Amino acid sequence: MKKACFLLCIPSYQVLIGVAGHIERNGSLVFLTGDHRVHYGLQSKGFTDIFLLDGQETYIDLGEELEKIVLIEDSLADTCSLLKIVRASSKAPIIVITKNKQYPLNLYQSIGAKQVIYTNSNNVSFLIH
Repeated sequence: MKKACFLLCIPSYQVLIGVAGHIERNGSLVFLTGDHRVHYGLQSKGFTDIFLLDGQETYIDLGEELEKIVLIEDSLADTCSLLKIVRASSKAPIIVITKNKQYPLNLYQSIGAKQVIYTNSNNVSFLIH
């Protein structure tokens, strides 16, 4: 992994479908997922820096320092699990992107998010440039 990378956490294939048109291969993007379909989908688009979780991890050796971590929420349970792993693996600020406006900001902050973006859009490109 190169310096000044962004880690993009994509928890499900449904999330990948939503953001696929907004991510591009620029060499500074690294992915984290626990879904084999997401892993395969990213590989088929030419991405190579992909961490695939098997469900047992508590820590991932991410190599060099990350500039930031962007986690796209699919479900609160997945968000909690992914936040626990990435918090243990990096000191980079974590940004959660969610469409679910029923959970308050302080909930996400209490589980490790530095920033929360409530949105109806799938466009995450502005966060990873």
